[in-house]
Amino acid sequence: MTDPAHPPPGPATPSAASATRTEQAYVELRFCPSPELIPVVRRFVSAFYERLLSQPEVASRLALAAHELLENTVQYSVDGVSSIHLGVTPRRGTVDISIRTWNRASERDRANAQAIVDELRGSRDTFSYYQELMRKNARRRNGSGLGLARICAEADMRLGCEISDDELCLVAEAVIDGEARTTALELPQIASPTFTAASTLAGDVLRVRLTGNADLGAKSALQGMLDRVHAEAVRMRLAEVVVDFTGLEFMNSSCFRSFVGWLSDLQDLPPEQQYQVRLLADATVLWQRRSLHALRCFAHDLVRIES
Repeated sequence: MTDPAHPPPGPATPSAASATRTEQAYVELRFCPSPELIPVVRRFVSAFYERLLSQPEVASRLALAAHELLENTVQYSVDGVSSIHLGVTPRRGTVDISIRTWNRASERDRANAQAIVDELRGSRDTFSYYQELMRKNARRRNGSGLGLARICAEADMRLGCEISDDELCLVAEAVIDGEARTTALELPQIASPTFTAASTLAGDVLRVRLTGNADLGAKSALQGMLDRVHAEAVRMRLAEVVVDFTGLEFMNSSCFRSFVGWLSDLQDLPPEQQYQVRLLADATVLWQRRSLHALRCFAHDLVRIES
């Protein structure tokens, strides 16, 4: 479940929470990982970074790193619970990328992970170290460290390790060239097992498509997304924002209140900065007919409904 407002406890919590203040986009998941789920998350990581960065090759590298980190949590978590945090922080001409996982691990596994990370960070040539590790552990079936070394050698990322009590946090970071970024980087996205929101820009119209269930698990992410949609629409002087509800199964009152707050902020703008909001509804869904009508009445001069 995605819930950036309530990160899991552990060594990564302070740094992850503080990172979200400056990250332009991030997703945080806490779940019970399994070998079957890892490819699903890897594909999501690839899509997440490719959508934000518009660099498929970079997205592929980051997906590789996420896969190896998640496999590490599956193999060495003592309670079957893990977390992953994906971050994007734009700088002048570059973008800082981070992938962070954390889980409870045994003392032995924490020490092994720390030792491998220390060796990688102390190596002058991570690829040569990777090759040496391959030769050294060619016949080992478990605990070879190849996965972590692969992150540095193949994904070209720096690896860090943080330990607090019985929790192990592994952090893969990279700085990439931001020249290839497009306006897609400015557009927020949400992806979780039960709720997604994707935004696209066509001309001077920003489109947001919602799918799944907008409930308590989506509240914080949706609020943040609408804040950013509003900021980008004003910054880019857009004529219209279209929100597509046709794929949304349900929306609770907390998420509905986020839309009310968004429209209230829009009404408070000077007329020359305001934009129109078009809501695409499924006429067969009763709650949409009632809730979207209420939004239309709340901001009748700015909102229209299509179904």
